[in-house]
Amino acid sequence: MSALLRLRTPLLALGQTPGASTSSSVLRGFHASTALLAGGKKGTTKPGKKPTTGKKAQKIGGKNNKRQVKESTGPKRAEAHSVIKVEHPLFQSNVGERKLPAYTPADLTGDAVGKALAFSTVANSPIHAFGLPKTMKKEFLHSGQAFSIVRSSTLNLLDELDQLAGSPAVEGKPSQEGTNRLVLTGPSGCGKSMLLLQAVNYCAQNDWIVYYVPHGIDWVNATSPYGFDYRSQLFHQHALASDALAKMLRVNGTKIAKLQLSEDIPVPGGKPGTVLTAGTSLETLAQYGVKDPLLAPQTLVLLMEEFGKQTRYPVLLAVDDFQALYNKSVYRDPQFKPVSSYHLSMPRLILEYASGKRQLARGALLGALSSTNTTYPVIEPLREALGLPVEGGVPVSPYGKQQNSYKEFTTGLRSITVPQQFSMAEAAAFLEVWSANGAFHSALNDTFLLSKYTETSGNPRELLKKGILSTLQTF
Repeated sequence: MSALLRLRTPLLALGQTPGASTSSSVLRGFHASTALLAGGKKGTTKPGKKPTTGKKAQKIGGKNNKRQVKESTGPKRAEAHSVIKVEHPLFQSNVGERKLPAYTPADLTGDAVGKALAFSTVANSPIHAFGLPKTMKKEFLHSGQAFSIVRSSTLNLLDELDQLAGSPAVEGKPSQEGTNRLVLTGPSGCGKSMLLLQAVNYCAQNDWIVYYVPHGIDWVNATSPYGFDYRSQLFHQHALASDALAKMLRVNGTKIAKLQLSEDIPVPGGKPGTVLTAGTSLETLAQYGVKDPLLAPQTLVLLMEEFGKQTRYPVLLAVDDFQALYNKSVYRDPQFKPVSSYHLSMPRLILEYASGKRQLARGALLGALSSTNTTYPVIEPLREALGLPVEGGVPVSPYGKQQNSYKEFTTGLRSITVPQQFSMAEAAAFLEVWSANGAFHSALNDTFLLSKYTETSGNPRELLKKGILSTLQTF
């Protein structure tokens, strides 16, 4: 034991925990030296330890020690620190960061294809309120700004949404073009999640009511509390419903406040006979679920019903990891059996809109498939409804077990295929943003662009991972 302690002591003395890599200790030393060069006023005092001054200093070292303390904290010492400036580019943040034009509906024209535009990140923006997919959050963290490349598929999808906004739905026939229940499909890494985020930001700025779910898997992976409700025969997810209402008010508060109840409804959680009269603001209704999470599932259903009836504002329900809603959840019933997603209140609500059991008078439901998490694959009924090729090229056996219980929730879904590759102009714009932020060793040129485009086959995710992030690892 004593020998082990002797071995561990040098590591602990250097501030490095056993098993930590040398690079982490170097980074800590780098940050410490940077703070020292910047000239902190507290000198070299260890964190968490106050300097000894005053009477305590006299007791320890007498008058001479007191004089030394005064000299070290005097005006001359502070002035000497204040004149030290770190001007080397290595110590500057966002050196040469490129200021991108804003992502606004007015700029999304044919001339914008192949250009990089920056998303808004203000307090009531969809990105700030609803959040981002985990992979996209890491990308924006590395790049230093939330941006996207406008593609031809972007404009095609936005044109589709504009048509749905202008053509009210009717029973059994949602729009002139067909169904208003769309699912973004395509190969892995082709940019489905980014296209979904572009649609959400466009609609939020174009007078739509939007609700965006960046992590559909979080609705079925048992990361939030739940409880069985005997009236609806569903497992209610109170925290998720209350959070959804709060975020919708944050992004769409002005529009929701202008909408009114179309008829009298019972007060959520109120005494029998008490009602909210027709003409009451929908904001008042939503606040019931925000203030009391136990009332949130019922309140959310009532609010969505009113959204579906009104025609003043189109409504967009956008869900990433859409295929996760068609899988068994990690939640368990009292017999410890897996709970199907359609027995959970939040997935059930979206599945009913996806299947047409609930209607939106104006607007659309837009989902995006994801293959990142293999725990939640695209099941066969959903694959058949979207007309997707059989996975692996192996036909489905007629004797195989089918998940027919989900089939009723796939009726009427329409697939929108996202191109597998960036065009050359789109790839160039993507790399130019990273180059301006200092991601590459040398200036971006045609040779470098062609080599990275060929190496990754123009796939957006591979271009990010192999073309950019792998380059950053060499620093």
